[in-house]
Amino acid sequence: KEEEDLRTLWVNLVYFALGTMKHSSDDATILDTIDENTSSKFGMLVSGVVQSTKKTGIDNTKLKIQSLSDIVKILGNDIDFSELESSAGNDPVQNAIISQSIKLVGLTMTVLEEEQICFEGGGQGTPPRPPIPGAF
Repeated sequence: KEEEDLRTLWVNLVYFALGTMKHSSDDATILDTIDENTSSKFGMLVSGVVQSTKKTGIDNTKLKIQSLSDIVKILGNDIDFSELESSAGNDPVQNAIISQSIKLVGLTMTVLEEEQICFEGGGQGTPPRPPIPGAF
């Protein structure tokens, strides 16, 4: 049950990130499919990662947002994570879920950026390559 709940959370976070970044033509539909509990608990996290990347203008792979405090450093007091932090408390499992969720939203943004690079100019771009030194 716990693994199923975690996978459901992360699928919801990917859809939430896609909707927040207005990736498709039916964004409202995407945002409507997100579980209300996930939306209320993790909405600020998704918005924070997206806003941090947009505010800095730094490629998400280089920005390296690892924690809620990293987001606060970038956005200042414009964002409030008190509800998310209080629900996690000192529970290492919940804190790990938050950390991995931040990375998941960042990875979703990276995939969209690479897709955009690939398809700029009518789909004639080169396919994205993994960042493995010496692989290509």
